[in-house]
Amino acid sequence: SSYNVYNVITVVIGAAGTVPVEIGQQTQAVNLAEPFEDEGTLAAGTYAVMSRVGDKNVFYAVP
Repeated sequence: SSYNVYNVITVVIGAAGTVPVEIGQQTQAVNLAEPFEDEGTLAAGTYAVMSRVGDKNVFYAVP
């Protein structure tokens, strides 16, 4: 079990200067840039590219 699980929402990024638009519902994802046994340290509002690997959502964002 990992501790760096984040509650995330998928957004669509449009043209430069526009506000990202939330789509779908909140889900969970793991940050691969942080140790699995540590609490996550990313600030709220951080954007990252998320991928689906097997049955997990993952992203890589250095805090």
